[in-house]
Amino acid sequence: MSQLLVEGAKSVNMYLPNTEWWHFKNRESHLETVSGNYLNEAEIDDTPLHVRGGCIIPTEDYNMANSNKVQPKNITLYVFPLKDVASGEIYVDDLNSINPIETKKYARYSIDYKNCTIKFKKVEPEGSQRFDWFVTNVHVFKAKEVKKLEIPGQSLLQFMMNYVTHVLTITANMPLDHLIYIKWYDDNEKCSMLP
Repeated sequence: MSQLLVEGAKSVNMYLPNTEWWHFKNRESHLETVSGNYLNEAEIDDTPLHVRGGCIIPTEDYNMANSNKVQPKNITLYVFPLKDVASGEIYVDDLNSINPIETKKYARYSIDYKNCTIKFKKVEPEGSQRFDWFVTNVHVFKAKEVKKLEIPGQSLLQFMMNYVTHVLTITANMPLDHLIYIKWYDDNEKCSMLP
């Protein structure tokens, strides 16, 4: 299906395959209630961006630099479970290298969620190359109840559970290459998520 650009258009015809889709709006993301062909009448500042359930989306947090000092790169993760599973990947480098893949000056990580646990694993390349990338926040959708959080290597554990939107917000503030897993529990030490 091709779309034509039309000056002054205030809607777009869209097609969403039959699965779970989220209208991406950062922490305010919400489940779509339609699938198949439909007309999206978006506001001028609300670009229709949809994320398939089962994905983990990394975004970079931009901070205005007030000096010439190189600032660490901060990442926020958005976890959209589908049947209690989600996955994603992230590629990082120093942002200054020429041909970082050929010279192996990069890192690629897999991020997998299942049963109230997010696992981080460096996939490639081999070696101890490290970069100044931090995971600052993690937003997990469909959380039902959370009372306890576990992040190896992190002593100050902060999280907020919104019981209306069912979004768990975790303040990680850890280097990406130090994260092994993030896990949470309800009062009974069990995983409590919405279907």
